[in-house]
Amino acid sequence: MREGMNGYQFAAWLRNVALDVRNREEDCFLNICDHVEMSVLVGSPVTGAPGQPIKSGDLINSWKKEVNLRQRTGTFTSECPYAEIIETNARGAQLRSEVGGFHSVAMTLAAMNRIIAFEAERIGRQAFRVEMGGRRYRDPKTGRFAKRPSY
Repeated sequence: MREGMNGYQFAAWLRNVALDVRNREEDCFLNICDHVEMSVLVGSPVTGAPGQPIKSGDLINSWKKEVNLRQRTGTFTSECPYAEIIETNARGAQLRSEVGGFHSVAMTLAAMNRIIAFEAERIGRQAFRVEMGGRRYRDPKTGRFAKRPSY
């Protein structure tokens, strides 16, 4: 136990830390889902995925993201009939689009560990930190004390 804290203060501090960790984990999960969506649709420097080719906009608009926060699952699907053909380049097609390319989903899946590491680091930099032994929160960007963050 920290010096100068009684049992009740320590328990309250520990609850605040647990709440902060749970909120950071939830934010990280949501950011990972958003990053996957961005990587598949428009590309990402983290994954190297080129994004979806855009000629008519039907393919890029067909992608749907569903996130279940309680179970920590996310699905990203397309019902466009030629989505798999474009993804795998099954016919050896030549791109007619100025942007995007083939294999965005495969490149995103292959780089999931990099996405997770990138988003976890980003959450760590942006999140508020609980100061030991008190009810003050420090904003890591500015280093100044701030009000309790509202989650």
